[in-house]
Amino acid sequence: MFKDEINYINQMNYINNKNSHYSWYASDEEKDPDDYVNSKCISSKCNKNNCNLKSNMCDRCNCKFRCNICPIGATGATGARGATGATGATGATGTGSGTTGTTGATGVTGATGVTGATGVTGATGATGATGVTGVTGVTGFTTQLRGLEVQLQNVEATFVDAGDTVIFDTTINDLSAFLSYNNITGEITISQTGVFFINWWVSTDGLAGGVDLVITFAIITSQGDNIQASTPIQTGQISGNALIEVIASPVTLQLVNATDGTIAFGATPIKADLTIINVTF
Repeated sequence: MFKDEINYINQMNYINNKNSHYSWYASDEEKDPDDYVNSKCISSKCNKNNCNLKSNMCDRCNCKFRCNICPIGATGATGARGATGATGATGATGTGSGTTGTTGATGVTGATGVTGATGVTGATGATGATGVTGVTGVTGFTTQLRGLEVQLQNVEATFVDAGDTVIFDTTINDLSAFLSYNNITGEITISQTGVFFINWWVSTDGLAGGVDLVITFAIITSQGDNIQASTPIQTGQISGNALIEVIASPVTLQLVNATDGTIAFGATPIKADLTIINVTF
């Protein structure tokens, strides 16, 4: 037979599903991709055109398995890389969370921020317990000014004889429990020890009946004090003072005429005044 006739018979056998170990092949002019070669394949099976288990078939142009009739040519050169395909759509977000990474190193401390506004003052706390009482300190000094003031206001009193006491008839202030005055005798009694200051004055209008030429008055005490004051001016005001220390009480004192003559009082509403004061500690 001629080659074309054999090929035709093989084609018909294949179409009619005959169990033949031979396959048909197409002529070079036809170049049908489903053409097969008339030869027994040495491979297990070709997977084209529903070939049965006993018959293997080979694609002359694109053999999947090596066979004797379909020779494999030399591998051609690698073609140029095709253009990068378009980026695929973003895949769905994965489920679950990954493991926590290692804690990074501590960063550099930032600059100090601006001081915030002062907050509202909190409520006052409860009062704490009272502390233990401290040791009592040394008793300090208690300073008090005490005194007595008397005056001669009697309009009928016009003079005082030599050696006599000036009788004050009016008590102005009596601010001491240990100073007292007797307006009959004109004596002041001091019933406490200490230092006492006495200030006095008398309004005079002449001296007569003796040899003394100056007016003199004196503070005389029962403990022997005799503190005098004098003036050559017979009409006017004479004044004096005395500072005495009482060592043993009581002590009495009075203001007396220390001249040998009679001293007339001046024609004034207040004829004489005496004040005695004491500072206690």
